[in-house]
Amino acid sequence: MTDDHRAECPPRPEGSPENDATEEMHRERIRRIGSFKVEVRLGEGGTLVTYVGLGLWGRLQAGASYGAHGVLGRGKATAYPRPHVQVKVRPVCESLKWPAIVIGYDDQGIGSWSD
Repeated sequence: MTDDHRAECPPRPEGSPENDATEEMHRERIRRIGSFKVEVRLGEGGTLVTYVGLGLWGRLQAGASYGAHGVLGRGKATAYPRPHVQVKVRPVCESLKWPAIVIGYDDQGIGSWSD
């Protein structure tokens, strides 16, 4: 067994619920090593934000997002001034006695940009 495999949490206990259908609910799920996720979000005022997340280690995920306001609909589109970052780390894995603990940071907002 390599260090990469020991870094991942064991499989979820039998009967644990999966909440993939609930998009806005923050979950303890972290991408597996080398896997990625691409997500496109639409928001008020024609906002379009694209996010890419990558599993870097069994308990660490990093991502970046970029978007613009006014992309959909009429009017002028205004790009966000910089890309945004997301990071999640899971220091404690889920077990029958304890829930998983995940600490994360996401500085992506949705909507028009204001300084």
